[in-house]
Amino acid sequence: MRLHAALRPGGVCYMSFKYGVGERLATGRLFCDHTEATLEKAVGAAPDFRLIDVWTSPDARPDRASEFWLNAIARRT
Repeated sequence: MRLHAALRPGGVCYMSFKYGVGERLATGRLFCDHTEATLEKAVGAAPDFRLIDVWTSPDARPDRASEFWLNAIARRT
């Protein structure tokens, strides 16, 4: 995981993903969607990278109120 490698020991990062499963291409950009389980698996692949907090939030755009985001804070130990 390149994000993990970019962090110093003790470093913290915030991540946000569209709530769902899989990768998708939209408007020429690649998106990775996650649920709590798929994010835990991805973060767990790095032995010294741990999730500190995970939560969902609704999309702030009025026309997408039924869509949700998965937010997380992780730390490199």
